[in-house]
Amino acid sequence: MDIKHVINNKIVVFLTVRYSSYIIQFIVSLVIAAKLGPYYLGIYGFITLILNYCAVISFGIPSSLNVLLVHHKEERKLCGDYIANSIWLYLMLSAALLALYFVSIIFDIEINENYPIKLYLWIVVAIAILNYLNSVCNTVLRFRNKVNQLSIIQAVSVLINVLAVTIIKGEGLILAILFCNLISGLFTLFVSQKSGVLPSIKDVTLTSSLQTEIMRKGLFLFLYSSCFSFILMSIRSLISANYAVEEFGAFTFSFSIANSVMLLLESLMTIIFPKIIDLLSSDDNKVVDNTLAKMRATYMSSSHFLIYLAMLFFPLLIYFMPKYSHALTSMNLIALAVLINTNSSGYIELLIAKNREKTASFISIIALCINVVLGYLLIHFYHVGFSYVILATLITYLLFSYLVIWQGKKAIGINSIEDVLKSFFPYRLFIPYLLALTISCFQLEYMIWLPIVSYIFLNRNDIAIMKDMAKKLVINPNIIDV
Repeated sequence: MDIKHVINNKIVVFLTVRYSSYIIQFIVSLVIAAKLGPYYLGIYGFITLILNYCAVISFGIPSSLNVLLVHHKEERKLCGDYIANSIWLYLMLSAALLALYFVSIIFDIEINENYPIKLYLWIVVAIAILNYLNSVCNTVLRFRNKVNQLSIIQAVSVLINVLAVTIIKGEGLILAILFCNLISGLFTLFVSQKSGVLPSIKDVTLTSSLQTEIMRKGLFLFLYSSCFSFILMSIRSLISANYAVEEFGAFTFSFSIANSVMLLLESLMTIIFPKIIDLLSSDDNKVVDNTLAKMRATYMSSSHFLIYLAMLFFPLLIYFMPKYSHALTSMNLIALAVLINTNSSGYIELLIAKNREKTASFISIIALCINVVLGYLLIHFYHVGFSYVILATLITYLLFSYLVIWQGKKAIGINSIEDVLKSFFPYRLFIPYLLALTISCFQLEYMIWLPIVSYIFLNRNDIAIMKDMAKKLVINPNIIDV
């Protein structure tokens, strides 16, 4: 294979930059945790929780825009109008957010007395507004196949954070990190504008009919995505409200470490999602089923491999950061909970591609309610330690995945319960997972090597499929283009 071809491959460049950025970001998160300590990390975790809530209240506009752009990819003028109207809707939402901020300042409203964050609220609001606008920019950059620009945005964001954690220490680091996020958000707008992916104001039409279409399409996508996001956020909120700030800091540390592993896979999903929607929109159920099988064999299996590999190094990480010695169990359980999320991969995209957002949103609402109830019971009736509250989310994700796969199979004319169960959690993945869960719950860390050994033994076919898919992406990067 020509080395020049590999170097110029936009997917290789994107993933190399993205993975390098994640490695640096992972190191930065460790430095932040070490410099802030459990208490101030708890404060920072509460701030990020607020930003997450703001991000969730997005009315599904990015998801709606993504689907509409793919479905109307040949109509450039209409695509420009969709983009402009999406931005306008977010400007209206931003105005409402600013109004809430001024109300909180005028009436001296404190969100939570245990977390003194009033000093940071103004910059939190500014970041939230930029996040709204950038969610549209990132969607359009990917749709226009500007993968290299996405790589640059990611790299600059990480480098700015490296500079901040190198210079600043103590409580001032919180404000420094928030400033970095602000600068990164402004840079994303700059890159999007310079890339020419955003339509000119004089060439677009703002109409209530298009805005209604975006909102109508996005309403159920919003209900799905917001309720799904609230599943994890509700657990974080319950822990922040019922446990000490230091314990919430330890949970925040565990979550950032465990979730950083999954970000490696999500970076690949970022660039292939529009192509998946395009393929799953096919009327040929055989094409759809084949696409699903290949995608899940690659995404699910590689997710399990990464998590089990990471769990080998979690004890070593704790050894070098003794302040968080009580966070190992939560780190393992959060990683396993987040991993279950991949069980629904492919089928949730199928429901969206087949315009069954209503079904996806209904399942998401049910899952959120169950998660809150289970979390409340674990805290107030069983009085578990903060590390075990995440089991509520793990159980919820299992139920969510099963229901999504069941409805996804129905969407392509498959009603066999046996086929649903086989796709839901194949035994080759279930056995290593059960081993990892048992070891984590009973704190048998000396046996943590068992899951990855059993995974490698049981998943040789999936490993071969992953190698084949990687080879195709390197040889022909244009296969991801819409």
